Amino acid sequence: MQYRTLGKLGTKVSALGFGCMRLPTNDKDGTINREEAIKLIR
Repeated sequence: MQYRTLGKLGTKVSALGFGCMRLPTNDKDGTINREEAIKLIR
């Protein structure tokens, strides 16, 4: 696994990301469903 240093604190994090291509969308207009997306990210 590859790691990168994050910010000034020097925290090491993996280079793999969550990705955002498949965030949940609203049925009526196709926009991102913010409430559900925030739950996933948290």
